[in-house]
Amino acid sequence: MSKSEIIKLYPETADKLAAEIKKYELMEGKFNSLFTILVYDIDTNVLLEKIGHRLNLIKTIADTVKRKFLNDRLYAFKEYIINIENDNSIQKVQKINSIFLISENIVDINLSHNKQFCELLTEYGVDKFIFRHDLNFDIEFLTKLFTDMEFSNVVKVKNNEILFVKFNSTKRKVLKTINIKSKDKIQPEIMAYVKDNMKGGCIICGSTFLSKYIKIAEPSYTIIDKDLTDVEIEILLKNQRIIKNQTKLKIVLTEMRTFEEKMNKMIFGDEIMAAIENYEVKTLYCSPEFNKEIKLKIEKEQLNFEIIIIEILYSNESLETIDPSDLGKELIKHYSGAIGIKYY
Repeated sequence: MSKSEIIKLYPETADKLAAEIKKYELMEGKFNSLFTILVYDIDTNVLLEKIGHRLNLIKTIADTVKRKFLNDRLYAFKEYIINIENDNSIQKVQKINSIFLISENIVDINLSHNKQFCELLTEYGVDKFIFRHDLNFDIEFLTKLFTDMEFSNVVKVKNNEILFVKFNSTKRKVLKTINIKSKDKIQPEIMAYVKDNMKGGCIICGSTFLSKYIKIAEPSYTIIDKDLTDVEIEILLKNQRIIKNQTKLKIVLTEMRTFEEKMNKMIFGDEIMAAIENYEVKTLYCSPEFNKEIKLKIEKEQLNFEIIIIEILYSNESLETIDPSDLGKELIKHYSGAIGIKYY
């Protein structure tokens, strides 16, 4: 087993952290062998126990080649932590706070360099040990975790309790909890808090009786007669964002079919790459896959136009379909994943 190269990074800000980890975004590892590990406020001996548990799980893999490959890679990380433990005993360092990106090398991104990193993780109750492995590093999750500070408002009604929650795809925080004695108090209590503290509307979910006691006509409020899990809330929020972009594309398609001058500005298929290279593109509506493809093929300075990502709506059996028409699917099926708008 060859010795891993250790790369130590000490980002000073969230933006610098995001820039550092972006360098590893396109790396790939066979057998889903790229490990993304987040650790904070954990003793080395506790971390070693958790790594030991993962090594025991690897031992159950039937494929001997895959088993040895994953074992060797994670065991190299275990040895690295043992060395840290030995150093910590000398330096009297109590806790580990790091992001580890483990491939044939070990990237140790130290979070102790800026106390705000760990304060953020603590404030939003992020798990102190996050372990993921896949074909790629989970750079999107890490980037959003430290840089995405846009939140949606969620109100959860559970029996006689109302929870007001600040929520996004990587973080959540209970802002306030109210106990109510009567169901008739649900709407007044919710609106009293939301009016001053949750601008821009919210999702209200909980018991099956909600719609009976809450009558709000404003479209910025979504009422679901069900106690949604965090995953279901995330799907609902994602679909709402996706529909906003799909609505923009719907307007473009309507104009294309109505006005000839609009149609003349639209480009499809192979025309798009040529137009990008000639700096003719004003706006590009494209699938996530097409977006990734052009960023690999096109020089950075040529990406000087608006890109609107059109995703396929997420499905979940417990949630009603928001819109039966899915322009994300139509874009891929009929337009090869992209429609471009030229300046002229």
